[in-house]
Amino acid sequence: MRFITIGLLPTQLRDAYGFAWSPVDERRFSTLMAVGALLYRRTPRRARELPKDLLLRASRRKAVSAHA
Repeated sequence: MRFITIGLLPTQLRDAYGFAWSPVDERRFSTLMAVGALLYRRTPRRARELPKDLLLRASRRKAVSAHA
């Protein structure tokens, strides 16, 4: 996650924080983003949304039990 976070930063901000970022890192990041986009498009919507749905359901249960 750190690699992705640093890769998403604008170059000026990355440099200001002193994060090392080489051309090899840039190629790895670009490849990772391209593969991620491809996998995202090919993953069924229900599978992509399942973690969110489960978290929302658990949150609702906790909210209801807290008010009972």
